[in-house]
Amino acid sequence: MPRPTEYKELTYPQLRSLCETARLQGMSAAASSLGVAQPTVWKQIHCLEQHLGVPLVEPHSRGCRLTAAGELLVRMSEPLLADFESLLDRFRTALGNQARKLTVSATPRPFDEELLPCVAEYERQFPHVRLVLRQVATRQGVMSLVESGEADIGLCSYRPAELPREIHIEPLYELELVLLVPHGHPLAKVKLSREHLGKYPLLNARGLYADWGVDRLLDSAGAYSHSERRIELEMARSIRLYVRNGLGIGIVARPAGMPVSGDVIERPIGHLLPARLYMYACFRKRVSPDSELLGFMGVVRELLNREVAAAKS
Repeated sequence: MPRPTEYKELTYPQLRSLCETARLQGMSAAASSLGVAQPTVWKQIHCLEQHLGVPLVEPHSRGCRLTAAGELLVRMSEPLLADFESLLDRFRTALGNQARKLTVSATPRPFDEELLPCVAEYERQFPHVRLVLRQVATRQGVMSLVESGEADIGLCSYRPAELPREIHIEPLYELELVLLVPHGHPLAKVKLSREHLGKYPLLNARGLYADWGVDRLLDSAGAYSHSERRIELEMARSIRLYVRNGLGIGIVARPAGMPVSGDVIERPIGHLLPARLYMYACFRKRVSPDSELLGFMGVVRELLNREVAAAKS
């Protein structure tokens, strides 16, 4: 013999079915109003009766009507249902008033050289977003923050050979390699060849651009074997500072076509070290596009394109 069904808790659909039946004086009308089948309404009310141990509706010539217990439960339930039904609207309003946080992670160079105006413009266009910036030392560190969920989006010039399944990565803007030399340096005006890169002490640490295959080309040019090479730097800002003070030459990446700063001589050397370089945006895949995240990428592209156009004009 099957065991009787146990009804352990009241639910919103049960109370809603009862109240709608009371309002329309019939289960069929209640079912039509709620967009469900009539047996569904009957089952919901029957669950209530089983749980409370009292009849709530009784047959009537025009369908059914509430018992005294049913009328009491309806009076007590109506304020609860009204409050529950307004919950979604109140939640959406509260969510809209709550600042959306977007965490952006990148290595020092983009923060130092191109992201500052992008941050200001993004906050102007997306005032409801609380923008959080995380600077890390390495390109691998950027990817790690995105993988762990500590950053919503990462900007790095590094694309792993094997990308985690949950991570999406796409080019954000193109980079170019430039040679930095002090003003008045012999390499400031000559037609550059790869051999020139080995004639003066290079400030870049070995392995800095290994991901791009550039290290091998620098090695073959003798750039790492100069007798006076004694400084090895990884940060673009440090390389620029030491070049400015006449302690060697350096190579850094920057957005292609961007205007030069003027503190040192900057000479594009893509023809000497051929490599197609990009700053990538990486983020976790989502079911639907995130307008705030995509908005940040759009602002970066827009402002950099504007600066490149201004430099060409």
